[in-house]
Amino acid sequence: MQQSTLSLVQDLKEANQDFEWYPTTAEQIQIITKDIKEIKENFDFTERYSQAVKVLDIGAGDGRVIKAIQSAFEQEEHFNIDAFAIEKSAIHTATYREKGITLLGTEFNQINFISKNCEIAFVNPPYSEFSYWLQTLINHLNFGLLYAVIPERWVNDQAIKEAMELRGVKFTKVLAESDFLGADRAARAKVHVVRFSFNNLIADKKFDSRRYKPNVFRDSTDPFQKFIENELGLKKTYSETTEKFSEYYERERVKKEMATEGTDVV
Repeated sequence: MQQSTLSLVQDLKEANQDFEWYPTTAEQIQIITKDIKEIKENFDFTERYSQAVKVLDIGAGDGRVIKAIQSAFEQEEHFNIDAFAIEKSAIHTATYREKGITLLGTEFNQINFISKNCEIAFVNPPYSEFSYWLQTLINHLNFGLLYAVIPERWVNDQAIKEAMELRGVKFTKVLAESDFLGADRAARAKVHVVRFSFNNLIADKKFDSRRYKPNVFRDSTDPFQKFIENELGLKKTYSETTEKFSEYYERERVKKEMATEGTDVV
């Protein structure tokens, strides 16, 4: 595995497609799959058993994380996984069809994450951009659980804290402290394996988990609603007769304001 990874890294470098790819280690993947299995004991991931669990890897590389998660749950009843990825390197994405991975996009900065949803998201970002990637995903992606392998300095990153507050992501758990010293591609980075979620994922003892399980999306917020409120300046207004939020009115108001500012409106 190490030799094949090194060979792949060499191919990426020669094609100018490396993009800070440091493959997630088997140990880190095992930590995440173990956590998912423990959560699965007390929480549902989908609305119906017939639905597949959508797993999205952002910056998926060769797809090893998605395939490992699929493999870990292939014997689990009612836990089929659909694999999705965002990845820039054509050397990596050329292998996705044979691996059963659906590519949703290539350039991180061009992805409309508000239109994307998944039960489980994973990211092992370029560490020079980890703060920006985390802010973007927390603010815009519609997820149930978000797992990240990120530098340990994230705990003091004010921008990430602000993104969590704006979106309502109230809970984080450091599943492990890790590094890449013995990885397929060695590096000195000290990292945390972190889980972000909207609720504390603690089983409610009032309910029998064999008969009722809350969804991992419980207490989650709509990223689109947060977007129009926080970034487009749409504030809730209420009709005196219906006392309901008039989203149409607010959209039209913003369009007019943008037009007066000389901004093209689509």
